[in-house]
Amino acid sequence: REQRFSGAVQSSLFAAAFQIQAQCMRAALNHKIQSTGAVETKRLQVRLWKLQHSGISEWKIQPMHIHDEVMAPSKPELSESIESIVEGFVKERKTLIPLLKMDWKSRMKNWAEK
Repeated sequence: REQRFSGAVQSSLFAAAFQIQAQCMRAALNHKIQSTGAVETKRLQVRLWKLQHSGISEWKIQPMHIHDEVMAPSKPELSESIESIVEGFVKERKTLIPLLKMDWKSRMKNWAEK
């Protein structure tokens, strides 16, 4: 059959609508994963902040949360304490999130080594 202008427009609109729907579904699934990761990393960040003295004092740790990632620049003497907190957190949370995994690097000279 010969394709007419109206049929071509209709096909294009259906294809565009299906792509928008697929994009929304991917975003919804990604949101569920990313938001869960964000909540868990915020919980870890709270535990790490406990290593920093409150009030006016020299900084020891400065945890920063970005989406589903935690960066925690700290004084070298805190590395073992931080690793212990992270390992304990992951072990505890694995009871609720079985596939939870967290890569942790310590003693980096700068963030580019991440």
